[in-house]
Amino acid sequence: MFAIRQMGSRCHQNECSIQSSNLFSISILQRSVYDLILVPLAAIMVYSTAAVIKWAYRSAERLSYSLVIFVLTMMASMLASAAIYFTYPGLRSLEAAAGLSFTVMTAGLVGILYALLTFSARRGGTGGPIARHAFLASVIILALLNEILMGWSFTLISGGGASAIRHASGAARILDLSLNSYWFTLTMGAEMLLTLFYFRKKLPSEMSLILLLQGLIMLTAPPALEVFGLSTAAVYAGSAAMIALFIAVFEILYRKRELAARTSGYIMRLMLLYSAMMPALFFWGAGGSALPFGLTLTGEMVLYFDAVLRAGSFTAKGRSVRWQERPYWTFALLGLLFISEYFMAGIIDITYYGPAFLGSAASSLAPLHGLSAVPAALFDFIESVAVITDSPWFLIMMGIEMGALVLFQIRKVRQLETKVRLALVIVAYAIYTVFLPYFFYSPSDLPHIPFAGWNMGIGTSGAFAPAFMVAIGGTYLVSGSLAYLFGGRQVCSLFCSASLMYQGTFYDATKSFNRKSQLSRKTHGNHLGKVFGVTASLVWASIFSAVLVSYLDSIHLIDLSVFGVDPAVFAYTFYFNFLWYAVFISIPFVGNYACVTTGICHWGMFNQLVGRMGLFRLKVKDRYECVSCKTKDCALVCPVGLSAMPGKFIEGGEFRNYKCIGVGQCVSACPVDNIFFYDARHWVREKFGAKKVKTPGSRTAQEAEGRVKE
Repeated sequence: MFAIRQMGSRCHQNECSIQSSNLFSISILQRSVYDLILVPLAAIMVYSTAAVIKWAYRSAERLSYSLVIFVLTMMASMLASAAIYFTYPGLRSLEAAAGLSFTVMTAGLVGILYALLTFSARRGGTGGPIARHAFLASVIILALLNEILMGWSFTLISGGGASAIRHASGAARILDLSLNSYWFTLTMGAEMLLTLFYFRKKLPSEMSLILLLQGLIMLTAPPALEVFGLSTAAVYAGSAAMIALFIAVFEILYRKRELAARTSGYIMRLMLLYSAMMPALFFWGAGGSALPFGLTLTGEMVLYFDAVLRAGSFTAKGRSVRWQERPYWTFALLGLLFISEYFMAGIIDITYYGPAFLGSAASSLAPLHGLSAVPAALFDFIESVAVITDSPWFLIMMGIEMGALVLFQIRKVRQLETKVRLALVIVAYAIYTVFLPYFFYSPSDLPHIPFAGWNMGIGTSGAFAPAFMVAIGGTYLVSGSLAYLFGGRQVCSLFCSASLMYQGTFYDATKSFNRKSQLSRKTHGNHLGKVFGVTASLVWASIFSAVLVSYLDSIHLIDLSVFGVDPAVFAYTFYFNFLWYAVFISIPFVGNYACVTTGICHWGMFNQLVGRMGLFRLKVKDRYECVSCKTKDCALVCPVGLSAMPGKFIEGGEFRNYKCIGVGQCVSACPVDNIFFYDARHWVREKFGAKKVKTPGSRTAQEAEGRVKE
């Protein structure tokens, strides 16, 4: 286990066990007694720091500035004095500690005296915005310094890690042990939540929610729960809190398309911080130093207290931004979120499977020099990404996150059929994408299972071998039959993991980028353009070549691989565990559902082609309603840009297109509930003579035909 292994390694280095021969050795019983004393002191520190932060926010003149700084520096000097003494107990360290406190107190009193003497002349002036910014920065730095010193001193006093601190070589090691002490993380998390309680009425609701989740993330950091023996549970709890934060950010962006510049800037800085924090925690879990993770915790505290100390700026009137008109901002946000999610899943993988999980990634083992280094390095990069994106915990985490957005979308849509289909999307993802391939079938049995072991037609479970032809053929037969009966939507808007990731509230809103970039304008529309033709040709050529080589390898006619990996397996890895996510992050430039519109998904193309020849189509109950419709909302909401729908409905009462994937947003957007899906269900009812139910208020075909001609 990640956390247990880490804590064990620290104990091995005499960081947890205290040798009896040490000058300042403390038994477990003594440590518990000291903790009983330190916990109330820590609570007082939490309250005092939060109260001072609140006082600093209200301060508006030089005297108050001086008093706030004096209180914070005195707190820091007391903690520093304790750290000095308990690190090197003795008369000299006691004198040094007393001298430090006296010096700080004298300097603070001089500052207060100066503020008093100049108060009348300056009329209590603050010195302008520069002085105000300098004051707030000083408050944040001193509050952070207090936390670090408390982690250092309280760890020494309680005995946990005292020996390691006293024998640490260098300030970096002491900082590492102090930042990753539960006295630092627990206290800091409590301060964040208490401060938020004080400032809850001064912040907009969306910022209060973000800050609340930040505090919970801090409280569930592995060092924070170490004292309770819950270091491993902290990995899962912290990941859950992080997922909740990401969901909250997505929903805030969906509901508030226009954000204050201060809010959008804070969200971006927070995502940047977490994109550094998760790799740092991953590095620690893989056996590296814990110091980078501790430093990111301090960065989160700085960001947090800067937000509360400038709470008024979130509600002040000023410049606002629409994220749907900022493709680079949105691209950066999605990229940073992916980095955070990637390493967060890696942390869980290490915790659940152990460090050996990292060794499951394929490696080129090629020397990194000359021209051969470029493809080797690229191969290693792709495989290192895929080993986590193809792991069950990454898919579970993404499923929870994106599934929540789909649940929000279910509440939003009106049509029962669309609600049911979206619910099935969540169920299909849980069963088909996660449960069956990772937890139900064994790896040895999976290649023999149609539509589960070969869910994308190639490479999912192994090489393209003759022994698996029944399973492979069964996969195409099952999927092709479903596509013929119900359209390509059985993959692109139901079984494929993309259907879950594209159809949630936030990602549905990203279709606004479909007509904004040059590339998305070329790919989104009624026809298959040049980009689609070129991309589809390259994809199919590469897939066919990989399958052919894989087959010839399996019958031992040739011996050719991609750095030791079967070509069909690597093709699947490249397209579905690497390239797909790169395209997904690039939504602001390639548009929504780019896997459909650009032709990079061979499996989608196969099902769309069969579906185009099958029974599925869109129909209208009354063509005249489309003539009189002024909004043409059905065309506006289509995620793949099928703008020809209204004309086709007026012309023939139905619409069929290769790109139509049956998401159903056109059905939901129709203001008169006129559009419906036609598939095998309607065909069976017609063939078996079921009476056609007349929709209330609809016209007969003859009436509609006459009105259309008029």
